[in-house]
Amino acid sequence: MKKIIIPLLLLILLTGCAKEDGTLICSNTVKPIEGTTIQAKYIITYKNNYVTNLKTIEKVTVGTKDDLELYQEKIEELYKEYKDLDYYKHNINIKNKTLTSTTNINYKKIDTDKLIEIEPGNKQLIENGKITIDKIEDLYKSNDCICKRS
Repeated sequence: MKKIIIPLLLLILLTGCAKEDGTLICSNTVKPIEGTTIQAKYIITYKNNYVTNLKTIEKVTVGTKDDLELYQEKIEELYKEYKDLDYYKHNINIKNKTLTSTTNINYKKIDTDKLIEIEPGNKQLIENGKITIDKIEDLYKSNDCICKRS
């Protein structure tokens, strides 16, 4: 009887103690070409297993100012469709040879239908207007990010 009760008790304790609120931080660094480094950090807060806020910080460090201007043009082009979307904030800051692109998305308030309209690929993450923390973590891990929950 003890052999059955102990594993059952452990199962209940482990599944019952899953953290539903917290922060997930994922990061990745790549060097696509000599002299260029791209660092990405994703800070995701969640409540009841649903994403409430996403902050991305992407830093591109290059060898020349010309390369930096090219990255800036590409990033601005990538984010231009989101420019007037409420609760979606994006900015670019350049210091020396590093471009920092920061995005904040408030998933508690943003119109997720508009996110899907702008980028249909968002539909794979968004269900009933929400994103689960497990889905977004799987996405980042599939892109070689290292993730940690707290």
